[in-house]
Parts: sequence; C-alpha cells; structure tokens
Amino acid sequence: MKLHLECERTIHFQKVDGTQGVLKEGAQAYMHFITSKKIDIWMRATVLELHDEGLRVQSDDGLRWNFFYSDLKDVSTQKPDAVTRAEVERLINFLRPVPHTSLPDCFVQAVALLTRPYHRLTEQQAAVIRKMAMENDCDVLEDCCTGQQYTWGVADGSVQLMPLKGRL
Repeated sequence: MKLHLECERTIHFQKVDGTQGVLKEGAQAYMHFITSKKIDIWMRATVLELHDEGLRVQSDDGLRWNFFYSDLKDVSTQKPDAVTRAEVERLINFLRPVPHTSLPDCFVQAVALLTRPYHRLTEQQAAVIRKMAMENDCDVLEDCCTGQQYTWGVADGSVQLMPLKGRL
C-alpha cells in the first residue's frame, strides 16, 4: 500500500489492488495493522491525528492506538469478510433463546422491528439457531453479553441474523 500525506492532514493511499482512497482526521474506516511485534489486527477506527510518520486512532472500544504508516497494510470502508465471520461466530456462542417469544404475524409489522446491518449465517450456524429456537418455542434470541435481541430469516438471498431495534 502506498501512502502520501498532504499538509491538510489527509492521507491519499493506493492499495495493492490499485484502488485509491482518502483518509482524513475524524474519518472512520476498517484498518489492518501488522506491527513489528507480530500483532495482526483488523479494527474499526476513527482517525484522531495524522503525523508525518504515523497516525493515532481510536478503536470502537474507546482504546487509542499509535501506529506507524509502515504498520498499516489495508484500509477499507467495508468490514472485511474475515472480521464479519469472526464476529458472527462470537455472537452465535453468546446467543440465548428468549422462550415463548414471537414476532408479529404481519410481515410489515415484523420488518419494522428490525435494524441493519444483518449478519449472514452459514448453513451450520443457521441450523444451530433453528434448533435452539424450536426447542424453546421462540422467534427471539438474546446476546447474553450485550442484551441485544435478534431474530433470523431469509434476507438478501441468504439466512441472516437480524437485530431488533428494541427489546420485545
């Protein structure tokens, strides 16, 4: 990845695949860092400061990090597939059924309860969710760590885990 820092504290970069982008202070992006200490991390970060040798970012969990540009391997506005898969796998492990819950029978009312982004499930993950729901007579599952509630169904051509806007 090639980088060029302008005086307006803007990074112009060109990735290996030839695509180009711009990062400014205050911008949010997914960034891939590989440091000299063998730390390999993808994080969604807000750019706090850009300097001649590196940048200071804040990850979504509130931690602040200083990185050299030489550590920055990739920047994207979209979450990498590997990160998405890891997040969904973590989420599946923390979901618990909310017994005897159901969404409204009216499709329009049920969809109004949902919010994006949805999480695409593999066939195996979908099977786990269906089994858990059937055994507990429920349409709603809850992340036991965050309290976020989810339902599932076919959306955008595949089985998706879909967050609810509020609690049922």
